[in-house]
Amino acid sequence: MSKFSFHPVGQGLFYTGSILNGYYNFIYDCGKSIDDNKFIKLIDEYTNQIHKIDFIVVSHLHSDHFNGLPYLINLCKSKNIPINKIILPYLYGSKNIAYLLLALTIYDEKEKLNSEEANELFDLMCSFYQFKRENQNGIQVEFIEDNNEFSEKEFELTGRRQIWKFHFLNKKISQDICNQLNEKIGNLLAGYSMTDLMRFINIYKGLALDEIKKIYEEVIIKTKFDKSKEKLDDLNISSIILLHYPMFKVSNVLLSDKTDIFYPYNFFLNMFKISNITLTLLTGDAKFDPQMVNYIKNYSKDRIGIMQVPHHGSKYNYRQIKKLIEDFDYYAISFGLGNQYHHPSSEAINYILNNNKRSKIYEVNQLSGLYYYID
Repeated sequence: MSKFSFHPVGQGLFYTGSILNGYYNFIYDCGKSIDDNKFIKLIDEYTNQIHKIDFIVVSHLHSDHFNGLPYLINLCKSKNIPINKIILPYLYGSKNIAYLLLALTIYDEKEKLNSEEANELFDLMCSFYQFKRENQNGIQVEFIEDNNEFSEKEFELTGRRQIWKFHFLNKKISQDICNQLNEKIGNLLAGYSMTDLMRFINIYKGLALDEIKKIYEEVIIKTKFDKSKEKLDDLNISSIILLHYPMFKVSNVLLSDKTDIFYPYNFFLNMFKISNITLTLLTGDAKFDPQMVNYIKNYSKDRIGIMQVPHHGSKYNYRQIKKLIEDFDYYAISFGLGNQYHHPSSEAINYILNNNKRSKIYEVNQLSGLYYYID
């Protein structure tokens, strides 16, 4: 049996998959807004059920999708649980662009420049963007890294039979945007006789944060509102999308939206039998373009699907998945109760319900998760 979990982490996303009773384990995003102690307890319970993590995907560089990684990595170290690989957005091989984007999301308030927790997170994430085979924790680093703005990779998990298939899709920030960012970062560092933005941030702290905010506003924000150019919604456009499904005939799917992540089955609200293959679409905060939608439809049209609604159910993202709604019957919306962004929007919820009468929407927040088992 294979188990998949949208964990109750509030405004953020923490999704885990354990295929064939822990034979293969993966994580898609590891971010949270719940209390640290609650999150540590949650990942402690999760890691008690596995003996290794085969890969972790960080969908994009907004901290609510990766700020739980230091807790996870440190706990895995203490339990001798190896983490094989982390998969990240590529950003055209530029360390300095990664450092700029990470600093802006991690140090969103200047007080955090003196936070040990924020500094640990910044150093960890920057270590992945050294573009080396491994970071200092011995975790392999992989990128969806061809130079096309839309990239995809496939991976099949096999043993004595074909077991599971994974598709990784990534629409990158445009090369033109990256060139502009690199040029402005280079000019800034040259004024201080430096070449490494991470070192500049660590030395000049508040001043550095002010300077990189100016660069971000000049390049990203102005482009966002320039109708002659592709619109950017911060980093959401660069989210890695993960599509995964079993390659064998499925006999049962058990589904529960209770917060308990263990057996027995009395926690399951629904049990149904299907003869075709179940598919999961994990979207981060992605914005979809027609090329992505058409790619996904090739795999979703003949399957019963579960979709993570993009960007916590934001009103700015849901219409882009219009052509996919008829292919998915189950939806998970991950958000924090009482969040300042008003996620999820009523427009997104009503749009899904009105355009697919079979659809069921499950809330994933700090009080409730969503768990399903495929056999």
